[in-house]
Amino acid sequence: MKLSVALCMIVKNEEDVLDRCLNSVRGCVDEIIIVDTGSTDSTLAIAQKYTSKIYNYVWNNDFASARNYSLEQTQADYILMLDADEYLEENTDLQSELKGQKDFYLSKIRNFMSDGRTFSHSAIRLFKNESRLRYKNRLHEHLDIDHIEAQLTRGETKFIIQHTGYTNEAMIGKNKDNRNLPIMLAEVKENPTSYNLYNLAKLYMNFGEFEKAVKYFQQAYPGSKDKMYQSELLRKLAESLLQLERPEEALTIMYDTVKVYAEDATLMHILGRAYKASGYLKDAESAWLKCLEMNDEGAFSNEGITSYVSQYHLAELYQEQGELEKAYEYILKALQIKKDFAPILNKYFEIAYLINKSNDEVKAELSYMYKITQTSELQLLMDVLYTISHPLLQDYLTLYKIDVGLQIQAVAHQAFGEYELARDKWNLYSGSKAENTNDIITLSFLLKDESLLADLKDIINLAEKEYKLLRKLLTENSISIRNTSSQFQQLIISIFDKFIYLKEFDTFQTILNKLENQELPFKTQLGKLLFYHGYNEAAIDLLVPLYSQKKRDVDVNRLLGDICLNSGYMEDGQLFYFNLLEIAPVYSSYERVITLLRSTEDTTKEKAIVEEAQKKFPLSDWLMSEVDK
Repeated sequence: MKLSVALCMIVKNEEDVLDRCLNSVRGCVDEIIIVDTGSTDSTLAIAQKYTSKIYNYVWNNDFASARNYSLEQTQADYILMLDADEYLEENTDLQSELKGQKDFYLSKIRNFMSDGRTFSHSAIRLFKNESRLRYKNRLHEHLDIDHIEAQLTRGETKFIIQHTGYTNEAMIGKNKDNRNLPIMLAEVKENPTSYNLYNLAKLYMNFGEFEKAVKYFQQAYPGSKDKMYQSELLRKLAESLLQLERPEEALTIMYDTVKVYAEDATLMHILGRAYKASGYLKDAESAWLKCLEMNDEGAFSNEGITSYVSQYHLAELYQEQGELEKAYEYILKALQIKKDFAPILNKYFEIAYLINKSNDEVKAELSYMYKITQTSELQLLMDVLYTISHPLLQDYLTLYKIDVGLQIQAVAHQAFGEYELARDKWNLYSGSKAENTNDIITLSFLLKDESLLADLKDIINLAEKEYKLLRKLLTENSISIRNTSSQFQQLIISIFDKFIYLKEFDTFQTILNKLENQELPFKTQLGKLLFYHGYNEAAIDLLVPLYSQKKRDVDVNRLLGDICLNSGYMEDGQLFYFNLLEIAPVYSSYERVITLLRSTEDTTKEKAIVEEAQKKFPLSDWLMSEVDK
């Protein structure tokens, strides 16, 4: 028996997306009900191409009321509910979906984001046309089945609804969050249910007001038991805490959450992030490796969690631990799965550099893994190479005969070591140089060209005194950087980073020799930079004198211990790590000591430290497994 289906929609100013939506349901539904809440564009003209059942509704800041009005306009057996920025996949067969004649069906909704990724969630979008099935809530309206769900039969659709409303353009165009906040506040004041508090928290999270988000998520939690949204509530609460740099609280929440929602890969991934932010690197590794073995079966799932996203985070983790071959292995896996995601491509170039891959090797590898079949792929590659000032930018511009502006030409020449040509292009370029200040400052030092620096005076965000110091660094034999701002010192560090990247070691040393009165934070940052680039001995030479002066400095002991472990200097490493454990007895210090002791095969000392750590840090599954060995 064929069951009739009506598409019911509420719309306002949807001319950019409505045609796509309505075209996607052709042949799937028997009638289309459009309720317009005040369009002033061509929305109604588009709707008239598909249906005559168009109704005007005076907007009263109540989405549920408008939805329910649309339901009253049809006698169809079933209702399909879509928003204008959604559409059905090709070959969707609603009659096949309805064979079970369930009371309602959960549908998966795939949400597209501006970075090329997607996330998915499920909602009721197909249901019987019965008077007991009606919407509630002014905002975040949903089918009100809370008190009758036990009486209803439930199914899940095979089709996936596509949604483009979360792209940056869509969110800005509709100003959704600003529009929704007053409605949501009124709803919470009138009806402070768990669901309403949860949705208000999500709005504050979108605004970046994470303290308020945490407050309302916490208020919403007690009433979320057995609710479909509970797992997402806990995930977003943990993410908000991570944004507030309260990782231990996020870890406590996620540690228990993944036990309740054991099949949810997205929650496992957030647990990994909470572990990482708390310094539990072994546990973070374990969580992300588990993600790779799971399926995306949670109520809310981010694309790539069980593949390239976790592989990316593993690559980053191994890189930070100095396990560069492992890092390279995982970033290659991620790139083979998702080549159109800029962070992965960026990380690939970064790790390839650190393991000393030549430009020719990288180019050959890219020709195999990153086959360019469309313009967007070439554009992404060019954008990444430009952003990181990579020498291959010049090669690809030549290979594809790309005509680019002076700004990109200048960056390409400089990255390729053609400094005079880079200066020529910058001198001709009349546009804004704000995003290229570090490149141009680096070039001014490489060419000893004061005029390049002078052109940046109004762009560099430095006090007049510090700008003059920067010029003196170029022209004089020495300057004192004591009592300069962290911003100024970070600028100098970034310039040193570019010197190393370009292998301009003589210039690096010349400028370093000019810097007098270097304070501890600056020297520590410089030591980290040298360690990052793989110059361990140079980093040790810089940092050991600091240790003599500041034996109880946490950063110095941690960094020297890391370098010694990476270099195989285990005896020296023990000195620095045990000092670290004494002055900073946090989890990450214990993990470092245990890792080093394992390399020395000092099992007695290792066992004692493991047992001590396990008592202090019960959330570490890795420590528990070590105790059991």
